Amino acid sequence: MPLGIAWQTAREDRDDMNDQIYSDDIGTITVSGPVVRFDLMIQSATETDAAGKPKLVVQQRVIMPIDAFLRATQKMQGSVQDMVKKGVIQRAPKDGASAKDPAGGAAKK
Repeated sequence: MPLGIAWQTAREDRDDMNDQIYSDDIGTITVSGPVVRFDLMIQSATETDAAGKPKLVVQQRVIMPIDAFLRATQKMQGSVQDMVKKGVIQRAPKDGASAKDPAGGAAKK
């Protein structure tokens, strides 16, 4: 297949991509050999915790090679740095978690 045709076919496939996945959180991350698996979580419409808040349930699992996972995390860290520079989010104090961000990472303003 000539290169131009292969590129055009791949381009057409991307144009038809309509699938989008929403996630409220990332759940379990496991490494098995050269593969990383992580669960994308959503708030359940039917299950609640003891406080009456929606439980997080697995929506979908992403499976990728370790090197791709590492590249993805580097891109995400770059995006976080860009959001901090633009003032979209702010870093929590280094001495621990804040009320806005109990995990001690990036917090929204």
